[in-house]
Amino acid sequence: MSPAALYHGMDAATLDREYNARDSVASFDDEQALYVRHSQIVSAEVPHHAGLVYDEASGEALDLYGAAPGRPLFVWIHGGYWRGGSRADNAFAASGLVRSGVAVAVIDYTLAPAADLDEIVRQVRAAIQWLYRHGADYGLDVSRIHVGGSSAGGHLVGTLLMSDWQQPLGLPQDIIGAALALSGLHDLTPLRHTQVNDWMRFTDAQIADLSPMAQIPDRSTAHLIASVGGRETSEFRRQTEDFVSAWRKAGHRATRIAMPEHNHFNIALSLKDPDSPLVAAVRAAIFKETRMAPFTAAVAQIASVPDDPKATADKIVRTIHDAAEKGARLIVFPEAVLGGYPKGASFGAPIGLRKPEGRAAFAAYHQAAVDLDGPEIASIAAATAETGVFAVIGCIERDGGTLYCTALYFDGANGLVNTHRKLMPTAGERLIWGFGDGSTLEAVDSPLGRIGAVICWENYMPALRMHMYAQGVTLYCAPTADDRDTWVPTMQHVALEGRCFVLTSCQYITRGAYPDTHESALGDDPDTVMMRGGSAIIDPTGKIIAGPDFDGETVLYAQIDPDLVTRGKYDFDVTGHYARPDIFELRVDDRRKPAVRRASDTERH
Repeated sequence: MSPAALYHGMDAATLDREYNARDSVASFDDEQALYVRHSQIVSAEVPHHAGLVYDEASGEALDLYGAAPGRPLFVWIHGGYWRGGSRADNAFAASGLVRSGVAVAVIDYTLAPAADLDEIVRQVRAAIQWLYRHGADYGLDVSRIHVGGSSAGGHLVGTLLMSDWQQPLGLPQDIIGAALALSGLHDLTPLRHTQVNDWMRFTDAQIADLSPMAQIPDRSTAHLIASVGGRETSEFRRQTEDFVSAWRKAGHRATRIAMPEHNHFNIALSLKDPDSPLVAAVRAAIFKETRMAPFTAAVAQIASVPDDPKATADKIVRTIHDAAEKGARLIVFPEAVLGGYPKGASFGAPIGLRKPEGRAAFAAYHQAAVDLDGPEIASIAAATAETGVFAVIGCIERDGGTLYCTALYFDGANGLVNTHRKLMPTAGERLIWGFGDGSTLEAVDSPLGRIGAVICWENYMPALRMHMYAQGVTLYCAPTADDRDTWVPTMQHVALEGRCFVLTSCQYITRGAYPDTHESALGDDPDTVMMRGGSAIIDPTGKIIAGPDFDGETVLYAQIDPDLVTRGKYDFDVTGHYARPDIFELRVDDRRKPAVRRASDTERH
């Protein structure tokens, strides 16, 4: 006599196999170890508020990663079939989104069997309520809260998509924006016939009221993003497929992300990578969902202290604080402001000769440069963390015996998040600066838009500009040492060509700022203007909205309306509808190119 069919023609043994995720993954222990290891890295490296109690009744808490003014909020809910897991070993889920400009709260809830499903759902909803009430205390945009979870966490995401729970908690009905459900258990019915019921003890009411498949709302503005690993069991795949189908049938937005090479556990691990399909989909949904409000940006036309990086860093810190007090959320500093731009120096290098005084000048210049892990960088990172400002700063980076002209990206509390080394130093700069490679050309996502930096005459490289435009840069930063009358028209062309805001900053500095030992082809009168500024901010139509200023050290401000970028691309999108990839194609080699590679490194990879 064959065993009785209990659900969709499956008997108890078959259902147990289908819903035993652990046994379906031979590398389960390795995957769990990766959860812990990557979570420890995130907890150690990403600024966060730990142990925020969100529910007084249960004492349950959350950790909030990457909070900064204006950032949208994503809430991660761990799985473990409601009886395992914790926020401590799920911090990895914050990594990719925080690096994309999204704050992430990772929550705990009381595990079964100490809490039943009704209580767990209550706690998760209480977490949303607490974050809605207190998110502004951390500068967050909580007009919509975005959520995600895996397995049992995917089920709990589904319970947040239900209707009628929001109003009793004082929440807007449309509080949930993007909702990422990975391998979700959307229909609880079959679980009653599996080992899961041993600790959950599902009731008829819970199956009816807390199965997301049975409680799809008539109206919803939430954007469901669903995925399941291609190597998961047929039942996990069916649950996701059925839920997406039902969500769409109700007239709601749903996106299905294929992850064919992933299993039940490593699909969630992909959230640690900002370039993963899941992070990209959530990021796109969030930033489309959250209309970016106009904000204030600034360009700092200040002089460096060429032989004193600490004094320059202190000046940069003061400027950041002053700009933040005036409402600036983005500020761009000049090329080589930290470390100094050696205007007029020849470094004793006529053709065929290197004079001793030139070597001495280079040694002094090398000494005035900065290390990326040095105290100057740390003090600037502290200033952006205190103010929440995003800062792009030109520096002279010291790496061994070589100096690089580098743009630094500081993202509020996240500190130094990116660097760009100048690809092509101009003329005599090639004597003292190394060449960057394609690995430092990536733009950075932020709540303000996508930010990219192109240094000085790199802006005359059409292929580099195209690479920036193809990355969707909306805030194009151009630190420079070019103060000629032709520079601002170049910046207007870039803004119009890329349909982006351009923020260009140049020093205003006199000979008197340099030490007496500085060789200057412009003479040694301390009042001689070595660079005269000309900083400006230009909108996507090519209109100058701040500057140019040639009168002295100053900080210029302008209001940035992100909608102008989209409006501008209506009739011209140089890497979109106005491109002809069937005729012209650009290939970018973005690999790191060290001078020496060990064979053992190649073998390990």
